[in-house]
Amino acid sequence: MDKTLTSGRLPRHRPREAVISVLLSSLRPLGIQELHELARVQHPDLGLVTVYRTVEKLLELNLVQRIHRADGHHAYLSTSSSDQHMLFVQLVRTGRLL
Repeated sequence: MDKTLTSGRLPRHRPREAVISVLLSSLRPLGIQELHELARVQHPDLGLVTVYRTVEKLLELNLVQRIHRADGHHAYLSTSSSDQHMLFVQLVRTGRLL
């Protein structure tokens, strides 16, 4: 997991941190709009494009999964186990992921 995270490093970016924080703390799948609204609580200037780009990068790193909803929209959920979750949080906090 550590190698995957560090090889997929993203530049440090506070809005991106807000998106990651919401995804990590969610126990249920979130759609892009809902993820955007929840992350804006932490970072009011967060743009929708940043949410899409962050989710796409996390999908590439296999840190979130895309879930197809019955209404035709997608939702996203962290794929991390509790150990991976703690590593992920630590990497986000230290800037090694972002």
